[in-house]
Amino acid sequence: MEATMSSASAFGTRLRALRLERGLTLQQLAERSGMHLQGLAKIESGQRSHPAWDTVCSLAEAMGVPTDAFRDTDDDRGDDAPEYPPDDPPRGKRK
Repeated sequence: MEATMSSASAFGTRLRALRLERGLTLQQLAERSGMHLQGLAKIESGQRSHPAWDTVCSLAEAMGVPTDAFRDTDDDRGDDAPEYPPDDPPRGKRK
């Protein structure tokens, strides 16, 4: 269970860093992504682990970053960042 919390915290830490780099408040990111403020706060604090792929896509789009921007969190274990759904390639990579 500790590894799960560690990876969840890593994703939340990366989300926070990306948000702050763009000068966004949690409220602004919530409005842009269509998510609830409390949900974002839980992700950033590591209380909510492994967000759904749709959530990752919404957050990336709201901040103007590729979904790969969240992959920095998987360097230690290789499984923190959500996998691309096999039948749904990431946005911007469709043929």
